[in-house]
Amino acid sequence: MSCTSTPTDETELGGLPLLIPDQEGVLIGCVEIGEPRTLAAYYIHWRGHIMLGVYEDGEFAPASTFEHESQIMANQVQALTTLDAEVQLSTIGQALLKAWHIADLSSLAQKEAHVYALRELAGFSRQLTADILNVSPSTVDSHLQVAKRKRREAQNLLSLDQQKAQEQQSSTHDHDSILVEVINEIDDPQRAR
Repeated sequence: MSCTSTPTDETELGGLPLLIPDQEGVLIGCVEIGEPRTLAAYYIHWRGHIMLGVYEDGEFAPASTFEHESQIMANQVQALTTLDAEVQLSTIGQALLKAWHIADLSSLAQKEAHVYALRELAGFSRQLTADILNVSPSTVDSHLQVAKRKRREAQNLLSLDQQKAQEQQSSTHDHDSILVEVINEIDDPQRAR
């Protein structure tokens, strides 16, 4: 199956377009499946999966589907990296892998983690992030706003925890100083006077 596309001007990994709008394709990376066969890996939004295939003469021809139980982009990227093959991620793929880790380790929802990783960590523009995720720019804004709020709240909580730990450590130090004075007084009552 070969589909004509209108790729973006931005390319990576040897000339592969980052986006193929007509196919709703987003470059995730390349998968080397044997010498000298390297397949392009595009997340195809209308399929909800990563497709492996060849990009030649302005066309992406999918050869197979990378099946995964989740249609969430970051989950599929993470699973792709566990293949028994050499996988080279695009900058989008790298950002989505970071999004997978962020969602796994924080209170951010997957969509919030996607937007945060693409905008804040990878530095993609608002419009490009919207194109990558196949959402409106206003959706990008709202997810980013929520992600930043949750991040601030987590930082504030961490700061309070660190402050409390320092206070406890200081209190323990004061307690230890008093204990040393009492022990010294018991050992040498003359010195205490």
